[in-house]
Amino acid sequence: MSSVHARIIEILLPQGGLVLELVEFYLDESEQESAQVLCVAGYLFDKTKCDAMSLKWSKVLKRHGLPYFHMVDCVHGNGAFSNMPKQERIDIQTQLIDLIKESAIIGFAFSVDKSRPEIFQHIHHPSGILSPYVMCAYGCLAAGRHWADGKGFDGEIAYIFEAGHASQIEANALMNFLFREAGLRAEYRHGGHSFMPKDKSVPLQAADILAYLWCKHIKDARAGRRIMRADLKSLLEIGHKAVHYGEKQLYDMRFASIVSKAEAESLSIPYHWSFWF
Repeated sequence: MSSVHARIIEILLPQGGLVLELVEFYLDESEQESAQVLCVAGYLFDKTKCDAMSLKWSKVLKRHGLPYFHMVDCVHGNGAFSNMPKQERIDIQTQLIDLIKESAIIGFAFSVDKSRPEIFQHIHHPSGILSPYVMCAYGCLAAGRHWADGKGFDGEIAYIFEAGHASQIEANALMNFLFREAGLRAEYRHGGHSFMPKDKSVPLQAADILAYLWCKHIKDARAGRRIMRADLKSLLEIGHKAVHYGEKQLYDMRFASIVSKAEAESLSIPYHWSFWF
């Protein structure tokens, strides 16, 4: 068992015990500053398949002399990829995407248009004003809960975020708010949440690929390039839920946040726009 997975078990079972069924939810973020787009994305993994993927992933990296995988560096030939031919970088990425497709249960990606920051000052939920990061992270968490409800999943979900990132404080605050009450802990199957260094966590590196590709897709679409990249198209061959909050959706959310839940439902405002817990 890797140190990452051992840490998850420590979170879930600090007093010892038995996990009957465990799903791991790894989330990472990406940002396209020039396009003012932020994305939070992640994957649900069965623990056994996650361990197997991590082993195969590490072997791919070792063959190419890489300490870990970072999508933006792979695409642009920076960092550990700086002396690597483009075709080799493409081959590595293709192998890793294939591993995700054979291992992940489902993927989620939520992105938001940050170009109108004044809108966010008027979007509220019970924990306070939403930031772009919290909005996208909560979208992923709610989508994960919806998956569990739909599948009748009765086990626990361990939520894992990248450690040391600028948004760690926001992520931790969101998790603490959501899971302070037993009812919400049960609805989200909360078995624990923690923060792991991405360079030590293969599943976080998998989430990094999805976050980068979805964020880049939204940037390209806004620039009029509507044809989806081949790597993203390949990744989406397995089940994913991907949502982008554009300016119109943000204004709708602002409206939804100041009316009652019943009023929002009567106006047919989509669930993921109204942010009701």
